[in-house]
Formats: sequence, structure tokens, C-alpha cells
Amino acid sequence: MKLALIETADKANKEIQIRIKNLIERDGFTQKQIADKIEVSQTMLSLYLKNEYAGDITGLEDKLLKLLEDNKAEKVYKKVKLDFVKTTVSAKLFNIAQICQFNGEIALCTGSSGLGKTTSINQYAKEHSGVIIIDPDEGVSVRELLSYFALPLKLELAHIETRAHLCERIVQKLINSNKLIIVDESENLDVSCFRVLRKIHDRCKGTCGLLFVGTETLADKLSKLGGEYDYLFTRFSYIDSLDVLTQSDVKSFVTQIFPDCSDELINEFNFISRCNARILFNLLKRTADMTTSSKEPLNKKMIKSAGKYVGAAKHV
Repeated sequence: MKLALIETADKANKEIQIRIKNLIERDGFTQKQIADKIEVSQTMLSLYLKNEYAGDITGLEDKLLKLLEDNKAEKVYKKVKLDFVKTTVSAKLFNIAQICQFNGEIALCTGSSGLGKTTSINQYAKEHSGVIIIDPDEGVSVRELLSYFALPLKLELAHIETRAHLCERIVQKLINSNKLIIVDESENLDVSCFRVLRKIHDRCKGTCGLLFVGTETLADKLSKLGGEYDYLFTRFSYIDSLDVLTQSDVKSFVTQIFPDCSDELINEFNFISRCNARILFNLLKRTADMTTSSKEPLNKKMIKSAGKYVGAAKHV
């Protein structure tokens, strides 16, 4: 038995063992996390590190080497994370949301994709109590739409419950609550879904707010369908559209990643991203990758090259 363990120890790659132990001791990994990543048992890994594993050492070490290389690359290519910035877009959305919530009104806010509408909505919910965000899938049914209220309102759903009864229970939870219902990507709703939300708001008698947020498709949809949506249009107390980010907004994002970025390079980010928050974020990620891999300072050529890999490519 002792001889077998000695042979096992000789076969084990000491360098790999040391690197794995460093992951545990220096980088804060646990044996379980490492075992889960390479899809082996924690017992197997533990035996290997103690030179007591008598199985397929070569196969195990191949998996460990891949993990070590991935971890090394991950340290180099760090994920780009941006803190929330109160942009002109989010400021306008915040203002509309407050009007709805504290005045108990219905509003419509539209803007092109990638402006940061969803991020702003989620931030508003973090900063204000009583906000219910609904993000319906395309073609959602009325029953499915109403089920989105179950978790935030702590409602138990009964399979045999009528739609009318469920609506009434939702109203009883919302009335006099000063809550705000925000429907993101509202263009996914059909006529019947709009109608039931309007009825819920009506029956709350102005004691909760309702904000529809979506792309320009939503506004077009509502206006083209005319009569079918007149009952809703007449109840909108606030309708507004969102503009693109300002250059100041762009600068506030860029300088989080490149603190010493010059105005000239900020203008380049501004131009290539077309002042679109989503494109700008992807552009910053690709540009950061390039500065990391090339080990060169940020420059205009690098930003243009990065733009070819993101949604801005046709404008570069």
C-alpha cells in the first residue's frame, strides 16, 4: 500500500498541486468550488492534493490545467463593470416615475433600444419603496400578466380562480398603497393586457401609479391602433420620449474605465457609440480588452478597431 502511494506521488505533477493550493490559500477558492468547476468530486481532488489519489491522474491534471489557464486569463481580462450614472435619460425616467407614483397617475415613456431604460427602472426601484416592475414576454396572456403580481404582492394563486377575482385581489393589495407599477418592454402587451392594467388602476382610484416604458414601437402601436387604445390614451397624464445620452453622460461612463481619458478620445467614444448606452458599454469592454492585450495606452485607432466588434460597426 505504501509503495502504491509513493508511485502515485511520483506521478502527480508537483507544480500543478502547488498552483491549485495557491488558488485555495491566496485567491480564496474552496476545494468544493474547484471540484465543481472541473466536474469531479471534492474527495477526488482532496486525495490528489494529499498524494493519495490512485485513479486517472493524467485526466484529472488535464482538467486542473485548463482551470488554471482560465483563471489566469480571467485575471487579465477583468469584467468591465460600470457604476450607475444619473444620466439625462435616467433623470427624465425618474421624474416621470415619481409623478406616477406620488400622484397616482398613468404615464407613457418611450425611447430607442440601448438608452439604459431598464437599468434606470431597476435603479429607481432600489431607491424607492413600493415599486413593482413587470417585464412581460412577447405574446403574454392576461392570466400570465396578472401572475407577475403574485410575488411582489404576496398573493397565493389558485388554479381555479377566475380572472375577475384575481384582479380584485390585486386591487385590494394596491389600493391606497402609493405603489408604482412599471411595465418594461410594454410593446409586448396586446389590447386585452393594456385594458386589464387600466382597469386595475381605475379601481385603485388614483392611489397607485402605472408607468408604461418601451421603444418607439410602443408609441407607434398605440397610435396606429387608434380606437382600440383610445380608452388608454385618454388616461395618460404624461407622455414623453427619451433622447440619446449627452456627451457629459458619455464622459461619466468612459472615465470609470479610463480615468485619464482625454476629451478628444471621449469624443471618439461619443461618435462611435452614437450616444447609445448599450453600444457604449460594449465598446468600453472591447477597448479595455485591447489595452490589456496590447499593453499600449488608449488611442483613437484602438477605439475605432473596438467599434468594429460591437453594434457600432456599420458607423465606424
